[in-house]
Amino acid sequence: MADQNSEATPADPVSFESPPVKQVVLGVEFSGQVADEATMLADFWQQIRTTYPAFSKGPAMGPMAENFDLISTGPRVRLTVVNESSLYTFLSEDEHWRVQVQPNRFVVGWAQTDEAGPYPRYRKIRRRFQELYRIFTDVMDTEILKAHPPSWCATTYVNEIAHPKSKDPFHGPLEDILLLVRKPKSNTLPTVEDTTYRQRHLLRSNNGEPCGRFYINADPMWITENHIPGYRLTLRAVSRPDGKSAAAVLRCQDKGRDLIVRSFKDITTPAMHEQWGLQES
Repeated sequence: MADQNSEATPADPVSFESPPVKQVVLGVEFSGQVADEATMLADFWQQIRTTYPAFSKGPAMGPMAENFDLISTGPRVRLTVVNESSLYTFLSEDEHWRVQVQPNRFVVGWAQTDEAGPYPRYRKIRRRFQELYRIFTDVMDTEILKAHPPSWCATTYVNEIAHPKSKDPFHGPLEDILLLVRKPKSNTLPTVEDTTYRQRHLLRSNNGEPCGRFYINADPMWITENHIPGYRLTLRAVSRPDGKSAAAVLRCQDKGRDLIVRSFKDITTPAMHEQWGLQES
């Protein structure tokens, strides 16, 4: 099921010598259920078991699909259908890598643990996703995959950023990290202890139709290594792929990554760029 450009290596529009990346997750959701428990364990896991020897079972993740219906800004009631499906997580021995599979979703993620080395860069994570996605689709029923093709893709980066000027127990003003936050001219406001920030952007296709969303979330946290106050900055791009093939899924992941790294540079302060070692191409 090869497709043109499926092996193409994406460029680095923005790069940092020491980026604060702690997690990268690439996921794809199908339009319906393509796998059952027997297939996930007896077929797929047996193919990857040497590298991912441990597995756990938990509740399925919620839908990835974005809703573009116009809604009011007031309170509304959402009816939720209980999903009895399960999520299977296959973990590498060093716990850096995980593969998560449920009947309608396939996810590959890297996370930095206390013992982990530096961020392996997107190319390596993309190759890992590509290899595992090929194995996954090869063991699935071809007719079922045709009936329920990939419908949504998500690219997620999680950054842990120590505040450059914070003093325990304050996390410090988020404006020192994000340009999206501005300090008002006020002699009345007390000292900032911490800030939570949420923003979402609508993504549109070439014909102007909504095709996804880009999320920016910042939450106060403690950097566990030295219990340093800081922020967790999560950037997530969710959008529809432009086709049904594995190459279309990879193109969608690449576009999400490109949006994330460019936006990360645009929304963070020059002082942080200097700290991380900005290297623009």
